[in-house]
Amino acid sequence: MVMRGKHRQEFVILPNGTVRDERLSHMARGILADILSRPEGWKTTADDLADRARRLRGVKRGSGREAYRAAFRELQDAGYIQRERMQDGRGHWQTVLIVYDQPQEAP
Repeated sequence: MVMRGKHRQEFVILPNGTVRDERLSHMARGILADILSRPEGWKTTADDLADRARRLRGVKRGSGREAYRAAFRELQDAGYIQRERMQDGRGHWQTVLIVYDQPQEAP
């Protein structure tokens, strides 16, 4: 039985196909949902999320950086994350990850 509470504020809506995408591990789906629940322009990396998980849950209970990096690769391979190289105003190059709620075709 599924029970749902009334949504009053701060919730995310995701397509069922995204939440049920069998190409993704449950960890990758959870990371995707977490990222998509954040405000527009929010920035993070796989390493940042791994560090945060370990701080919040403890070293022995939080997943490691390699697990997060693998989940990010899953999301990229499935089309939910695209990487773009961009140059900032000072001429420094950086890689920006664009995250989608539905898989995208490779550019």
